[in-house]
Amino acid sequence: MTSIEHEVLDALRELNEAAAQGARSGPKPDFQGLFGRLDALTVRLEGPEHQKLRHFLERKSYEPARLYLEGVPEARCLCRR
Repeated sequence: MTSIEHEVLDALRELNEAAAQGARSGPKPDFQGLFGRLDALTVRLEGPEHQKLRHFLERKSYEPARLYLEGVPEARCLCRR
């Protein structure tokens, strides 16, 4: 896994945790900041080796992107091409 892929996976895991935390009472997570960070990372993904990951992130399919980076083979986007 490349360093950019590690960064994306860390951000996706933070988003997943923030979503779980958002369902609980207390201060709300900074979703805007997380989405902005993921958008910035998406722009940095270059080359054909990142095509599938870029597809997930550009379509805001964050759960499939996380599963893909974690090596789940059936991770796929639910969007329409």
